[in-house]
Amino acid sequence: FYIVNGCSLTSGADRKCRRMINSIYKKNPETKVIITGCYAQSHPYLDSINQSKSLIVPQYLKEFIPEIATNQFRANRFSPLLLKDYLKERMQMRINAFAGRSRAFVKIQDGCSDYCAYCIIPFMRGNPKSKKAEIIIKEISGLVKAGFQEVVLTGINLGVWAEDLSGELSLSSLIRQIEKIKGLKRLRLSSIGVQHINKELIQVIADSGKLCKHLHISLQSGDDFILNKMQRKYSVSKYLGKIEQIKKAVENISFTTDIIVGFPGESNEHFKNTLKAVKIVGFLKVHIFPFSPREKTQAYCLPEKVALKTIEMRKQQLKDTAMQVSLLFRKSLLNKTVQVLFEQQEQDYSIGYSDNYVPVKVYGCKNLENKLLSIKVIRVTINHTFGRLL
Repeated sequence: FYIVNGCSLTSGADRKCRRMINSIYKKNPETKVIITGCYAQSHPYLDSINQSKSLIVPQYLKEFIPEIATNQFRANRFSPLLLKDYLKERMQMRINAFAGRSRAFVKIQDGCSDYCAYCIIPFMRGNPKSKKAEIIIKEISGLVKAGFQEVVLTGINLGVWAEDLSGELSLSSLIRQIEKIKGLKRLRLSSIGVQHINKELIQVIADSGKLCKHLHISLQSGDDFILNKMQRKYSVSKYLGKIEQIKKAVENISFTTDIIVGFPGESNEHFKNTLKAVKIVGFLKVHIFPFSPREKTQAYCLPEKVALKTIEMRKQQLKDTAMQVSLLFRKSLLNKTVQVLFEQQEQDYSIGYSDNYVPVKVYGCKNLENKLLSIKVIRVTINHTFGRLL
């Protein structure tokens, strides 16, 4: 059988999932397909597929697919007792192993209630749900014992962790607890909203010897008019002000971000403001998404749609600008020493990531996977950063 783990973040991702499922059945009409991920959470197309040959597993149960496939291969029909057990396990959001990786990803939170105008995720994942601190600590301790050098804390809306738990808890206090785990070398945050970065968290990043000096903070637009239409919870000035605070407190910290191009009503002037913001921050990397209208979201029916040709032009312009500011940041590391955790071998190069998330290539050294080493940055090009083992 096949497993299709489908993303539903954009309409383009939906189409790819649909084409893949159709292709599988076309090649082998008798095969069985397990469909999971956000795509399986809520999509009308799934009502029309052959229910006797497919099993739709909700996003929140996908880690139990091996057991479900073995015991319950009946579309949308679970034994009530087994489903209860699955849900009990699911609330712990456990991750057990990451074969062949140097980094382990630990999901500490799921769900979001922000309801940004363009985003389908709250409809797919529901309200925020946090994993308890003691479970997180136990899980990370196990991963460290298994040999992982770096752990990445992930979540749909990481900054709201613990808001649904009792007690005086915060992401900052959790980080302090995790740092005490013996043997853990590096800790990284996957993504966080700028509105959730407070003085306490900035101080934790500045003081920590384990928390990586890198933050992924979605900008989405560099124009207040568009941010307001998107129903984001910050202004451009607040975003840039927070970035400046962090830069002053944490040397060599890097920032990555997400930006939507072509949101309804985005004019040339609005887009120029986004380019300006990108240059001011100096992002290491910008993830660029063309606006994708999603049913159920408020932006789906907004007027003033931007022409596809204009969106493509803006995407390229933003990509060019992002590459230039990334080059400037990486050049600032020339002749400096960075700590690199190596993850793979590519021909004659060992490749890994610095704590500020710069991919670094070292020539002529082999068998460095899962090793954390001091590297001197010796050369930077538009696409690559090269280093030498010290």
